[in-house]
This record gives sequence, C-alpha cells and structure tokens, in this order.
Amino acid sequence: MKEIFLILFLAMGIIIALTDYQTHCRIFSRFSSKKCPPHICFLMLSGGCFAAFVGLAQKKYFIDLFQYVTGAAENSGRIVFAGGNIVKKAASNFDSLADFADTVETMADNA
Repeated sequence: MKEIFLILFLAMGIIIALTDYQTHCRIFSRFSSKKCPPHICFLMLSGGCFAAFVGLAQKKYFIDLFQYVTGAAENSGRIVFAGGNIVKKAASNFDSLADFADTVETMADNA
C-alpha cells in the first residue's frame, strides 16, 4: 500500500511540475467553475507532492532523527538544571551575590 502512495505522489509531483500554466487552468476548469488560481499555487502543490513522497519514503529516518533531537534536548535540559544546582550550592558559600560575582570574575581573569 505504501508503494502505491509513493508512486502516486511522485507521479503527481512530476506531472504538476512539468506542465505549463495553461494546461493547469484547462484541467482545473474541468473540475471547478472558479477562477484558475495563480501558477505559484500549482508549483506549491507540486512541491507538497514531492515533500509527501520524500516524507513517506524516508519515514523511519525522520522518526529516528526526531528521537535523537528530542533526546538531545532532554539531556541538555538536565545538564542546565544540574549546572544551576551547582551554581546555587557554590553561591550559598558566599556572604552575598556581589562577593560571589567578584570571585568568579577574578577566577576568569586569572584563567
């Protein structure tokens, strides 16, 4: 079933992309009594068919990519949270935030 949709989206994308605007309007007028849309609409339809073709053909790749990105975002959130906790604990050892900021600036200047 997937292969049928792949062939359909690919064929539609190619046919729509390669036909001229007059042909688009002639075919459109057979199905609708409304004014023919601008040519860019047909080109966007063609691009949508190609995008659907690639998305369906590479579905597993896109799902894996989404899972990797989601995992990286979750891990980076945990790292930032842990870093915040470290800074809070380190800052609690100082008398004031100004004293903590001065110490950090001094360490950065000496590095």
